[in-house]
Amino acid sequence: MQKPIKICYILPEYNKNIDSHFYHLYEFLEEVSKKADLFLIVEKSDSRKIELGNKAYVQRFKFMPLRFLEIFLVILKARLRGYKNFYTHYAYNGTVSAAIICRIFGGRSFYWNCAMNWLFKQRRLAGLGYRLSLSLSMFLVTGSETMKQGYVEHYGLNPEKIKVMPNWINLERFNRRNTQMDLAPQDTQKHAEESEFLYSETTDKIRGACFKIWKEFRGAFKEKVIERALAKELQNQGLTVDTQKQISVFYNNETIGKYVPDMIVDDRILVELKSKTFLTKEDEKQFWLYLKGSKCRLGLLINFGKKLEIRRKVYDTARNDSASISVSPKVLACWRCIR
Repeated sequence: MQKPIKICYILPEYNKNIDSHFYHLYEFLEEVSKKADLFLIVEKSDSRKIELGNKAYVQRFKFMPLRFLEIFLVILKARLRGYKNFYTHYAYNGTVSAAIICRIFGGRSFYWNCAMNWLFKQRRLAGLGYRLSLSLSMFLVTGSETMKQGYVEHYGLNPEKIKVMPNWINLERFNRRNTQMDLAPQDTQKHAEESEFLYSETTDKIRGACFKIWKEFRGAFKEKVIERALAKELQNQGLTVDTQKQISVFYNNETIGKYVPDMIVDDRILVELKSKTFLTKEDEKQFWLYLKGSKCRLGLLINFGKKLEIRRKVYDTARNDSASISVSPKVLACWRCIR
């Protein structure tokens, strides 16, 4: 009988009530632990007891030098116990420690990051940790081919050292029998995509263009000015942009009116722009109705305010509620990049 692969996974935070993508990550790790020997190291947690993975360790120290020494020793102990694959999600201390230990004692270190940090000026210490993580790790893991290209262009990384593994979502726990009128925003969002984000490469380009324009304008101009700048930037990247397209709004499968969104990108992504201090719940509800009434599967609500806000809304299953979605959780397939 083949022994299960041994994986040491370093996680920056564990909180059962978290509302970020980490919630899906916890489920992913739970599935991985059923087929692999998973040792979980958590840098920060709301509980000392973590029912996740085959074994778990939560860091105790708060003083940064001691925290680095602590996680270095824990990872070293794991390596001496036979763990050779070290996978770190964002955390710099864990990434640098695992990379150094793997270089000395053998093994492979993987660093997950899917942030466009080249668009921002990082604090000195954070910037140092980030660059050390990129340079010392044997492999960088990111979420899409577009992100991979960004790391190659901005940090000079070897493309062969960059793996693409989209975020994992457990689709099977969501009800697929809802009809179009019954589905709420949170329902369609959760099971909209199977192995990777819908139109991931296009949305990466849109996000990058938005960051570039926001750095230039901040919240100084009205929507129309931003619309023209964004349309030009996206067209320069080879995307098609339509700012005049009329969309039929449907109710009970009947056309009840017309709606002209700020732009339709590549004839499939609805984009609505705002220039206000911050987005409100009403803005999101209104945008959800726009998306629901159209035939687009994906929408981006983008606010160029004091900070750039991008709300990603998916209305996917509702577009084809007669089609069944069957996904078996082939978890280890997601780990193809470390086999």
